[in-house]
Amino acid sequence: MLLFAALTAILALPPAQAAGTFSLADLERLLAARPTKSMEEALPLLPPEFRRNPVLMAHSRSLQSGSPDAPRAILSNDDGSFVLAFGRGGDSFEMVQFHRDTRRFEFAEVAFDRKSPAKVEHDLMRCSGCHGNSNDSHPVFESFPKWPGAYGESGERLEATVEAPALAAFLKAAKTDSRYGALVDLDRTHGTLDSAGRLAGRPNSAFVRKMMRLNFERIADRIVNSPKYEAARYRLLAAYTCTAEATFKDDFLAGLGNVPSRLLPIDRDAKQYEPEEAIAFYWILPKLGYDPFDWSLAFGDMYGDQGARLPEPDADYGTSAEELARAFAASDPRIAALVGRDGRTKPSCAKLRDLDRASR
Repeated sequence: MLLFAALTAILALPPAQAAGTFSLADLERLLAARPTKSMEEALPLLPPEFRRNPVLMAHSRSLQSGSPDAPRAILSNDDGSFVLAFGRGGDSFEMVQFHRDTRRFEFAEVAFDRKSPAKVEHDLMRCSGCHGNSNDSHPVFESFPKWPGAYGESGERLEATVEAPALAAFLKAAKTDSRYGALVDLDRTHGTLDSAGRLAGRPNSAFVRKMMRLNFERIADRIVNSPKYEAARYRLLAAYTCTAEATFKDDFLAGLGNVPSRLLPIDRDAKQYEPEEAIAFYWILPKLGYDPFDWSLAFGDMYGDQGARLPEPDADYGTSAEELARAFAASDPRIAALVGRDGRTKPSCAKLRDLDRASR
């Protein structure tokens, strides 16, 4: 009977939800249409694709606990705009919704008491201790390739003596667990390794790509809507797209103080990822009058460059430079004209230099 009710609720969802755009508003409508009193009732009602390839936190710094045999499971939709976490400890969904109209993250919760139908509690103040102030909260997740506490915490490869056996034991027990049993394809995403010895689903890198892309939108919105932006926009873009140029220092950093040698020039062929663009961007921000406090996603890293670093590019995500350019393009048509809506058109650094000088 419960299975039939779950299938009925899922089939009644709008088609977009099944495609991976499931949201906090959709969850509210689902709970209103199918009142549930327990997490065990609610989990099967979530769209199957939403329950696939979770991040599994064997050790958690969240209010929700996590352990090797009862990890905190973090689910997300296709673009990361809705995140839902649950575990064995506690009876609540902890959730984050990114609102694109405001470029802000909202933290919410569904608490199950097994007595009355569960409802969503919005705009949680108690999350601000770790996630920033309530007006500009953000997720906390470490940068590639280290995710302390997650299964596959080091480059999504499993440590052989402890981590791999613990994950295997969890996957076996999860099949019949009243909560974890709702997760989809765990054997395929977490029980199988790819040719490089990593978790086949690449759950940690997939999640951090989503979160950092949204964080770029948040950062770009804060910058574009500040009074300092008009005079700074082309230098900020140059910090992400022109750092390989031999003239970068003279063209864009003149008058900003002593420039660290690690910024100039950047040898793109010698590096695997892209921390240098993040370093240049974060170095230039305070020189232009910005305070990047709490822009990072890394736990406790209030001023670091972790909030602007992505894993290696793939078919769906560009480099960190391209992704931040894309975020600026979404907020400023003048930047969109230079880099395209996807941020992957490299503007002429000479043109950026001329535009920058004209805007000061």
